[in-house]
Amino acid sequence: MPKVVKSKSKANFYLKEFPNETFKSDGEILFCSCCEKAVSINHRFLVSQHISTSKHQQNRDRKKKFQQNFLNSEPPTSSNNLSAFNTDLCLMSIQEYSPTKP
Repeated sequence: MPKVVKSKSKANFYLKEFPNETFKSDGEILFCSCCEKAVSINHRFLVSQHISTSKHQQNRDRKKKFQQNFLNSEPPTSSNNLSAFNTDLCLMSIQEYSPTKP
């Protein structure tokens, strides 16, 4: 008697088999985030057929094109220059508001 593959392992199997695609899974349903629709996991052919459709390819390319890039949390200047600026600013403030100023 042939072994029956559970749907949870089948969905995860397709996630591993097509890592460059934009699939997500909750364990039972394979969801294409580009097309925003569920893809049937009953047969491998249905998953590969969805990937080869022109609509999926256009959506995938559009998503890559308009993907938002986030900035690094670090400032673009080096920390050495920034600390030198802060030091100079503090020294200037102290000299400017010093009570011993003539």
